[in-house]
Amino acid sequence: MASGKEPDPDRLLQTLDEKAESSRQNALAELRDLKKDLQSLERVLTGRKKADEFPLLDMVQGALEVFRSSETFFTASNLARDARQSLSGSLARAELEREGARLLKKPAGWHWISPKGEMHHLGASGEEEKAAKALTRLKNRQKGGKAKTANPDGPGKGAENQASARGGAQKGVKKSGSGQG
Repeated sequence: MASGKEPDPDRLLQTLDEKAESSRQNALAELRDLKKDLQSLERVLTGRKKADEFPLLDMVQGALEVFRSSETFFTASNLARDARQSLSGSLARAELEREGARLLKKPAGWHWISPKGEMHHLGASGEEEKAAKALTRLKNRQKGGKAKTANPDGPGKGAENQASARGGAQKGVKKSGSGQG
């Protein structure tokens, strides 16, 4: 950009939404006017009203305005919807990459390797939002699991079991093989 600023996606989406709403309001106003013109034409054609220079060209122009405004509404709405989907997918992809997830070819899809070395499948390629949610759930579950299993015997308990599991010295047992022989 010439100004050196990055485009603001939220501002872009807001502008598209405002354009769509403005076009919708214009189309509705033109429809109301066209409805009145059609009712007047019906009265003229049924003979309930005199045909004093009825504005047929204005009716056609009104119908074209309805078409133009409606087309602008649909275009802006679809563009905003597509931009939102693309933006959310890009944000999800950036989050996945920031957290260390990778898009693999075999096995196909988004994968994340935990600090324990376990590979987790997060989602298929093209489903970045689903994969980002799966990664968030997985990380939250791991955080919750660590807090619960940190010391299953409770605080300060189980020190004897931990020492014996590490192969620590027990009272009254001599280590053999210390330089004899």
